[in-house]
Amino acid sequence: MGGDENLCRSDAFDGIGEIYEHKKGGIISHTKNREWWANGVQIRQGDVFKQVGIYEMIMRSGNIVATPYNFEVVPRLDHGWQNVSELTLITPPKTTYRQGADPFDPRDIVVRVTFRNGQTQDLGHEDLMIFAGSRGMRSYKDGVRVLQGFRFFEAGEKDFIVKVASKQLTIPFTVTPFVTSVELTQEPQKSGNRTDTTVRSSDFEVRATFTDGSSQHINGDCLRILGNGNRLFFGGEYDFGTSPVTVNITMGDFSIRRVLHTVAGLNILSFPRKTTYSVGEGFDSAGFNAVINDGGKDINVNDRITFYMDNVQLTQGRGFTTARKNRVVEVRYAGRKVAEYTIHVYDKTESVQEASVPAPIKSPAAAVTVPEVKVLNNEEYGGAPYRDKPDGKVLGTIPQGTKVLLLEKRRDGYAWVRWNGMEYYVWAERIEIPAPASTAASLTSPTSPNANAAVLESGDYYMKIGDRYIYCGRG
Repeated sequence: MGGDENLCRSDAFDGIGEIYEHKKGGIISHTKNREWWANGVQIRQGDVFKQVGIYEMIMRSGNIVATPYNFEVVPRLDHGWQNVSELTLITPPKTTYRQGADPFDPRDIVVRVTFRNGQTQDLGHEDLMIFAGSRGMRSYKDGVRVLQGFRFFEAGEKDFIVKVASKQLTIPFTVTPFVTSVELTQEPQKSGNRTDTTVRSSDFEVRATFTDGSSQHINGDCLRILGNGNRLFFGGEYDFGTSPVTVNITMGDFSIRRVLHTVAGLNILSFPRKTTYSVGEGFDSAGFNAVINDGGKDINVNDRITFYMDNVQLTQGRGFTTARKNRVVEVRYAGRKVAEYTIHVYDKTESVQEASVPAPIKSPAAAVTVPEVKVLNNEEYGGAPYRDKPDGKVLGTIPQGTKVLLLEKRRDGYAWVRWNGMEYYVWAERIEIPAPASTAASLTSPTSPNANAAVLESGDYYMKIGDRYIYCGRG
């Protein structure tokens, strides 16, 4: 199935379409158990499109995924979208924005459509596609789709382009310099039983500091974020499998780049046996057992697990001072939460009730996404000396410029890293710890959105990425 399709806003999706798989010797039609995803969001028969826009549809039947195709959701026009002759701005949007601080709000915009028969119809923001880009851009394709709440980080003279059917209207606006620095304050942290390889724009957050000394936390849904070159749209879920994901948060001179990796899945074989304590008793992790599966081999990682309650680390023997039931203990691996369980703390006058022990958690439920960092130059060692444990002997040196996976930055000054399939400890000051981004980061060329697809003779392809799909999006 392919080609461009048009639907009207408020139309119900009819779920049509078939997948044809071209194989040697014939064509196979797949019509059972079909699923549809538009801009990374799953849709079902009968769902109503509430937002106009350009969507890319992915249709799946079982493990077979069709070539993505484009369709446009247009406003319901009184005299047909083919008969639009002119657009006139009746009520303009705000035309001056402070860089990074002022959110875009299209709710006041009204555009009048004139048809070839002379009739007119006024449209509000919900029926308008609005793009932003450089002053003088000639087509909406040269801009970035902006929705309510979007933040502008590139200062200068800009243009909005409002698109209705095949017509477009240009509105000049200005972004005044206001940002002094930007730092990444949140990125994907995989936790609990729902951990997987999906990435969402809402997984990210930045903090922008402004020239007046104030600052704001800005959720990724209000930013332009690319995953391997593909736009992560609001509300979408994008599965990149276990391959590295280059994430670019494009903010002009304040752009941020991250490379995310998925390390071996963690299998929690058993939780601590003791789940009930009296005030004064010490925490006991006995009975806990966890491994990672790396290349078919189970490696015990009990010594790399930490336990936290109310963001306070529970070391072995740490005493409980307050009685309270149903207290949640977080299990962390590589500094990230991977599971939790409940304990009860009683005073000596209460009757004791045992808390239940959770069932084992198996991979890939506890996969962890970690950043890739670089070993810094060091004149004395020529890189970063590494050990198999913090107080162990130096086993060698990781050469300067080498890229390693940062599993955890520890309080004792060491960083736990993975290099050449092995895990070591190095001094944190010897590696490039992710830091606040206040200048432009170099952006690499995006990889092909079909990098994980096996191409068939017809141009259709498989995307066997667990139970999800790779979305081939537009910026």
